[in-house]
Amino acid sequence: MINLLPGILAMGTLAMAVMQLNDPDPLFWVTAYGVAAACCTAVALDRSPRGLTGLAAGMLLAGLLISLPGFMDWLGADEKASLWGDMDAAHPEIESSREFFGAVLALIALALCQWQASRLSGEN
Repeated sequence: MINLLPGILAMGTLAMAVMQLNDPDPLFWVTAYGVAAACCTAVALDRSPRGLTGLAAGMLLAGLLISLPGFMDWLGADEKASLWGDMDAAHPEIESSREFFGAVLALIALALCQWQASRLSGEN
């Protein structure tokens, strides 16, 4: 039986990975989101992603640290460029901020999947 929440989160993190294919640095982000999607998929299928979860969490935490300086620049800017608009060479902090928020969302998805997995294992 497929668990609904992890299944939805798997599709979301997989969509995030696919969106990174046109990114300037796709390898890291596609891999990080892809591993997170694999973890959520495993939980959705009642499997334990123990080793993958640590890998995904580590990669996403590294992504947070890598993108943190640009995110802080965006937070400190007097005139904030829109995160939803086109990339602009005058505002390189947009890319870092998007990466930061993406890593946060993927970590939340990973945590929710692990919560669901622990909840389901407690029921058995």
